[in-house]
Amino acid sequence: MTSTTDNISCETHSKVIFNLKPHAVFYFSSPLLWKQWKQHFCQYMSVSGYMDKTDNEKIDILLYDLGEKAEELWTHFTPHLTMQGAEIVDEFINSLHTLADTCDYGLLRHKHIRDRIVVGMKDKKISEQSQLQSSLSLDETILVAKQLEMQSQ
Repeated sequence: MTSTTDNISCETHSKVIFNLKPHAVFYFSSPLLWKQWKQHFCQYMSVSGYMDKTDNEKIDILLYDLGEKAEELWTHFTPHLTMQGAEIVDEFINSLHTLADTCDYGLLRHKHIRDRIVVGMKDKKISEQSQLQSSLSLDETILVAKQLEMQSQ
């Protein structure tokens, strides 16, 4: 004879809501731990059912799990990754340099800034023309962006 607890059907199990907690603290200063943290976070998202959420909801879950520092970085970086409103090339480039000061890009600093300039231009025609010239240095990219901006005015 089986007990009542032994007779729990699969249907009953599928209705059980797990009270899962996000993975451990994310250490921004320990890049060697990031891969493991990501793996655990992906498992958490999967078993919690959050993978079916919208992209914005997933971003909110990630930021919540990462903590205040991630939220601060997200709100600081996100608006400045592309040119905004009436922002001119010089302002955009200055913003990118300021943001890059907070990153540890090392030798790739100029490459990352150059790439952000190229893909972040509000004028998609300028962006496309700049993308075709992948061998440009940061200084050459800035010069081209300013020239193209002047031509489009």
